[in-house]
Amino acid sequence: MKIKNILKDEKGSASIITLGIVCFGVVLIFLFFNYAKIFIVAERSNTSAEQASLAATSVVYDEMLDLINSFQYACGNIAGVDIACPLREKYEIIKSSNPSLSEYEAIDKFLSNSAILTLRKAHSVYLLEFEVRRSLISAKPAVKNAVQQVVDKNKGNENDTTITYFNSDNRIEVETSAEYESMESGFLGKITEDIENVGVGLEIKFLESLTFFPSQSF
Repeated sequence: MKIKNILKDEKGSASIITLGIVCFGVVLIFLFFNYAKIFIVAERSNTSAEQASLAATSVVYDEMLDLINSFQYACGNIAGVDIACPLREKYEIIKSSNPSLSEYEAIDKFLSNSAILTLRKAHSVYLLEFEVRRSLISAKPAVKNAVQQVVDKNKGNENDTTITYFNSDNRIEVETSAEYESMESGFLGKITEDIENVGVGLEIKFLESLTFFPSQSF
């Protein structure tokens, strides 16, 4: 009789231990999935910030290329009337002389030349440098739109996104976040938190040659 009671007690204890192990395993699995989700959301936030900063940088260079293609400088004067020459021709000379340069690098090299920046616009008192600064300002809405598209695509928080145009290293900096939402359970309530990340684009080297262009955030 005593042996039966002992065996019965041992079976009961084993059941409790087994139940405890199962519960502990469930908790571990729950925590594992939540931690895995944190890393996934953090990576998404980081990707969003990096891609957004690169997209914004691309917009700036596209704007500069449009300016180079459209700008005509005064290359002479006949009877008080300017002779207009396309700036694109000078740019093509730089590109053909440096075939290893990417489009961005060629634009940087071209617009870093003080002799180029001081070219006067035909039929106008404005210099190319003035037009460059004006184009940078007019590009802001397109930059913001490009950043928003990338953030939306990566399921980031559009309302929690800040663009620094430009930082101390002449780069576009994008700070954004993605929302982490934990799995719910009976022993742990839902946790919601924004995971922030900062991305920076390529250095825009021709900015160093401008007389003045203030850093702006929006």
